[in-house]
Amino acid sequence: KLASLVNSGQASNCTFILTGDIDMANSPGYIPIGTDEHKFMGTFYGNGHVISNVSISQSGTSGVGIFGVTGNTARILDLGVENATVSGKDYTGVIVGNSAGTITNCYVKGNVNVNGNSYVGAITGQATNTIASSYTSGNININGSGYVGGLAGYISNISSSSTSGAINITSGSQAQYIGGVAGYLINAANKSYSTMNINVTP
Repeated sequence: KLASLVNSGQASNCTFILTGDIDMANSPGYIPIGTDEHKFMGTFYGNGHVISNVSISQSGTSGVGIFGVTGNTARILDLGVENATVSGKDYTGVIVGNSAGTITNCYVKGNVNVNGNSYVGAITGQATNTIASSYTSGNININGSGYVGGLAGYISNISSSSTSGAINITSGSQAQYIGGVAGYLINAANKSYSTMNINVTP
């Protein structure tokens, strides 16, 4: 419902509050919220609730996650995601595919697999704004060819965040910009760290 409203341009700048946990185990064919044409520009309060068993399969599409594309006024706060498999092209992450807004006090944990090409991460593929007080943990596997990171493949600003798990790079010598926290970080990582294992195979 939310995706259809935002993606058609009807509710891009609204505030939404999650009032309970959501189990997506029986929700095939999930459509990400926000597109390049109609970005999610509003506020999403997770309220400490959890979205679990996320499955998104759009390997030919860029901007893939629970939120596909968010604009610079978007805020996603206090949201947990447990157990997720997300496949996209470029700009692929569990919470947001391509984030120009802020992500605060969010986590992704459990059995997590994120598969993409460039700009791939467990929280978001790209964050041109800020990620704060967020983390990943558990059996985290991220697969991509470039700009791949534990939180995001590309991050402008990050603070008080951490990652654990594994990053698997399949392009061998062509791989570039790979990191435990971020593949490519513009500014300093304030009070942030990673214990991820990074594996590169040809």
